[in-house]
Amino acid sequence: LRDTTAAIGELKSAVPVSIMGFCLGGTVAFAAACNLEGLSSAVCYYGGFIAKMADQKPKVPTLMHFGALDAHIPLSDVEIIRQKRPDCDIHVYQGADHGFHCDERGSYNKDAATVAWQRSLDWIARKAMKAAS
Repeated sequence: LRDTTAAIGELKSAVPVSIMGFCLGGTVAFAAACNLEGLSSAVCYYGGFIAKMADQKPKVPTLMHFGALDAHIPLSDVEIIRQKRPDCDIHVYQGADHGFHCDERGSYNKDAATVAWQRSLDWIARKAMKAAS
């Protein structure tokens, strides 16, 4: 998280800082939300180790996206996260697999990616406006 801490340090005086990550980056975004100062929000796409870290409480509003068909992150893991982190906004996309947002993968799901992306942008904008006020 040292690189993330450095990036937050460079940006936070100028703008509200959100973090977004995909796959391992989704887990890093969750870890940052729980452990670092200076963020306004976090967005985690299919972070595979979040269930193992779900006892940690994010310091900032956190949005998560998972695919219902993801064999790497079974729905039982998503349920663990939901139970341990009711403070997080969690979405599961039916018909979507791991990596559903990456248009260079066979698992790309345009419908899920479009909805998740718009939710993410709206989330970041709302949380940034709140942090700036």
